[in-house]
Amino acid sequence: MSGENAKVHMRQGGNDLHLASGGKLSADVGAATMVSNAATLSQIAGKVTSEALTTAAGSAQALVLANTLVGAADLVLATITGGTNTNGSVELKAVPTANTITFTLTNRHASAAFNGTFVISFLVIKQN
Repeated sequence: MSGENAKVHMRQGGNDLHLASGGKLSADVGAATMVSNAATLSQIAGKVTSEALTTAAGSAQALVLANTLVGAADLVLATITGGTNTNGSVELKAVPTANTITFTLTNRHASAAFNGTFVISFLVIKQN
């Protein structure tokens, strides 16, 4: 779609994409399930389901996603969007490197261990 009245368009004479009120951006979203805390999914956006975790209070668990579309300078936005875990207090960190994203789940709870799976949704924003 093009033109100044479109909800998503390139500005005339410019190099930026404009998203007007009511417009939306979409991306192909893939899904993967971790085995031995690792999975492969080469998508710009996706959902990764961990195995059942029993990470103790105060401990961290690293989950590695092989993704040929990600680079070390890219920005990865990630959040927990589901799963079966009901214990603990999770902190999520996503670190990109060449062809991988390492998600670190840290249990910030004082005493309760994680007791289930996590679904991590992510979006990669490519850097030039």
